[in-house]
Amino acid sequence: MGAEMGMFTWVLPSLDFVTSEYTDGDREVLMKETYGHGISLFQMLNDLLANMMSQRGIPFIAALTSDLHVLPDFHGNRSPIADPNAKGIICDLNLDTSEKQLALQYFATV
Repeated sequence: MGAEMGMFTWVLPSLDFVTSEYTDGDREVLMKETYGHGISLFQMLNDLLANMMSQRGIPFIAALTSDLHVLPDFHGNRSPIADPNAKGIICDLNLDTSEKQLALQYFATV
């Protein structure tokens, strides 16, 4: 459990950063919509990814983000050889603010 919890706390700030960039900070509206349907934001994103995979006829989910890469060190690196000055990066970032793009960024971050 310790290793899982350590990974979770490392990824959580990065997921928060990526999802907060959604449509000019309108993340709260999206979260209210998902909670209104009885699901979490992350479940909605997972469902979107599954739909995108089937619509595009892609055999495995990782192919959705073959050109999108995220180095989630937005708050520095917190590994055993920590570098608090490390920087995060999103490669192949575009101006798309759709829910599908948010789902892709979320998946690339995880």
